[in-house]
Amino acid sequence: MRRGRGGFGLGFGKGWWLMAYILRVLRDGPVHGYEILERLVEDGLAWGSPGSAGGLYRQLRVMEQMGLVTSTWDVTGGGPAKRVYSITPYGMEYLYEVVNDMKALKREIDGFIDAFER
Repeated sequence: MRRGRGGFGLGFGKGWWLMAYILRVLRDGPVHGYEILERLVEDGLAWGSPGSAGGLYRQLRVMEQMGLVTSTWDVTGGGPAKRVYSITPYGMEYLYEVVNDMKALKREIDGFIDAFER
């Protein structure tokens, strides 16, 4: 069922971009939080500053409370246990909805720019 922009109660407000990006990363498979942060930095998002890891982990906790992601503890290997995050079916649904909304918004923006340039 198409819910439209904001159908998940989030719209394009604060945090939607980060949530969508995290879900896109998790779509490729479960990863540690630090790996998500590395992917954000590699792809040019401004998450490489000090304190950014704390913001990312806060966002992941919110997303887990919303049912978009789940986490488990990885106790294998040396060193401390690490949380591994995975996308849920609801998270996948949200991700596809956001992508559809982004496409619609892109068409609207392209139409505006085309009209402006005429």
